Amino acid sequence: MPGARLCLSYLSELECSTDDSPRYFFCLAEFCRKIQKLRVYPCEEDNQGLATLITFQHRLIHLELKTDNGEMVEKLTHIGDALTTQAQSLTYINVYNNLFFSTEHLSTFVFLKVLKLYVTSEIPRKFWLCNMVLPHLEILDVFRDEFTPFRIYKCFIEHSSSNFRRIYWNRLLASPPENKEIQEFIRIISRSAHSLKFVTICYSDDFIEEFTQFLSLCTNLVGIKICAKDLIEDGTNSTMINAENILKVIVDKAPKNFSILNFDGNWTFSFHDIESFFFNWKYRNLSMSGRPLSLFISEDCEFSWGLSVDDLINKYVDENVLKCFRITEFLDLEDKELID
Repeated sequence: MPGARLCLSYLSELECSTDDSPRYFFCLAEFCRKIQKLRVYPCEEDNQGLATLITFQHRLIHLELKTDNGEMVEKLTHIGDALTTQAQSLTYINVYNNLFFSTEHLSTFVFLKVLKLYVTSEIPRKFWLCNMVLPHLEILDVFRDEFTPFRIYKCFIEHSSSNFRRIYWNRLLASPPENKEIQEFIRIISRSAHSLKFVTICYSDDFIEEFTQFLSLCTNLVGIKICAKDLIEDGTNSTMINAENILKVIVDKAPKNFSILNFDGNWTFSFHDIESFFFNWKYRNLSMSGRPLSLFISEDCEFSWGLSVDDLINKYVDENVLKCFRITEFLDLEDKELID
């Protein structure tokens, strides 16, 4: 078509599928050099044409790969190799249901700032993550990974950036973290205390001193997800953790702009605990001009309160102490009302 060459030469975003004909991508590659954002859905097979198009780009920045197939997808060797040609510019990768390329490919993206993982199949050679160095990484979201042990992510975080803004996971179910690993994790993420805005952390009362000190260091923290350690250790017969102690620490040590609190796992809350927490949060905010709190509690938690808690919540919402209160399966960080 007349003018197609000129229009395509300015194309900056592309949504496509690996089911598309390689010829289609070869044709695009003749004109397109300025694609910065690439979304591939469904992404289920290697495509030499798409690989060629990727290779020809001057500066690919943003990559999203998605499949609805929960089974293992064959590694996309050609596409993975092509992506390494964009290693100097790629800053954002989001993969859904599969990693698609190898961990060796991933290790080349040294300027990556955002990595979002939702993987339902085992990552081959996942131990490469232990020694991988992504020095500019700021956001790590693990929305699902039931195969990679906690210790591997701990090593990955340790060897990567000291300027994380967010470290989030839904639940890591592959193997339970040991007490020593949790203490090491707190030490590791403390290096990013100056920049952290949101973090997920495993907790038991054995670590309350370490947690208190960590919270005191995180002056820019906006939100935290606290996973009861016993939830990860034992899915059925684990001991409930009383939330009273940690609620007191949060009131005393959370920074001024703290506004998102998520409890996940086997916590127990009494009416007295939650009433005291809301009351103390109110006067904390009055003294430091703090922000109203969004409180998210997982369905695994145990509540020893009656219908009167609804009146309590409504009262503190009306007083702008609470922004929202939800009993929810997990905290969805894709919600635009939450931290980005």
